[in-house]
Amino acid sequence: MTQRRKAQVDMFFVDLDLARRLEMAQAWRGVHYANAQLALRPETHSTVEVVAGGFAIYAGEGSPLNKAVGLGMYRPVTQADLDHVEQFYRSRNAAPRVRDCPLADPSLIELLKAGDYRLEMFHNVLFRSLAEDGRAGIPIPAPAEVQITQATPEEADLWIRTTGQGFTGQDVPPQEDTAILSPNFYAANATCFLAWTDGQPAGGGGMYIHEGVVE
Repeated sequence: MTQRRKAQVDMFFVDLDLARRLEMAQAWRGVHYANAQLALRPETHSTVEVVAGGFAIYAGEGSPLNKAVGLGMYRPVTQADLDHVEQFYRSRNAAPRVRDCPLADPSLIELLKAGDYRLEMFHNVLFRSLAEDGRAGIPIPAPAEVQITQATPEEADLWIRTTGQGFTGQDVPPQEDTAILSPNFYAANATCFLAWTDGQPAGGGGMYIHEGVVE
């Protein structure tokens, strides 16, 4: 008989300070994306406005980033704040959508209930602490035949095409898909990578960093 050994798992208590860091990392990712979208495609009229300690983000017609993020993380939310959000989106022919963190000020939930908002989905945020001494977990080395490089500005089109192929499974990704991906390469605070095998691009990825949080 052998003893089953349990893997050691670090447990974290998510308090308001940590929730703010996680929530605002995603909020700023949306802000940087919308700004890059505006620079690449001015016709989208992408824009961002500060509301109740967070942001109302609009990244073009039909964009999944069109939502208010970070509201109530630093102060209570008022009816005027919610009116601001609704006017912001309706003036752009978009439905008002609000991402609500469970640790946001309770005033946000009360206003959303009174405003006849409906729950659209639950979004679980998973995170991992990367300890400086490397004990946060056992790193998984990349296979020897895979090389990872940071994508250079000259490789922008290659990165967009390669990541588009990965998302769509098509050799020639549809233009609408590459249009969604491209602002991620040009956004502030973004770092993009390419994976290579036998000298050919095999995959791509990227990350944003905000206040020590990688998104």
